[in-house]
Amino acid sequence: MTPPPGEPAHPTPTEILRARGLRATTARIAIIEALRAAEHPTVEALHRAVAPLGIALTTVYRTLETLEHAGVVWAIHVPETGRTYHVGTHPPHAHLLCESCGRLEDLEGVPPAADWAVPEGFSVAHVQVTVFGTCAACRDAPPA
Repeated sequence: MTPPPGEPAHPTPTEILRARGLRATTARIAIIEALRAAEHPTVEALHRAVAPLGIALTTVYRTLETLEHAGVVWAIHVPETGRTYHVGTHPPHAHLLCESCGRLEDLEGVPPAADWAVPEGFSVAHVQVTVFGTCAACRDAPPA
């Protein structure tokens, strides 16, 4: 997602929240910072990152829900892992998922939904594309 007009290219968590009309609470700022520091973390991983600040697991769930509804955070469902998250202040992209090791990588260059043959009258809210396969490391690894 591109930043809204007037939002900096690399906004601070506070700028991201305020641009979307959200209060910049300690939990929201901490979760955005934790998301930026990790690659597609789960709720549990995010909680481990923010728990030293006294942020409860329930607060992480509720905050992620609020941030997702506001378009700040994107969730991706990963089989056998569950939902993983990342900050959504960059262009939409697809993901590569290694079915051997579970590694999830960004895949840039997916055409925008506006270029797809979406039926007339259907309003696209969000696109999630995940390409399943085997990463190079797993493909080249010697058999166990």
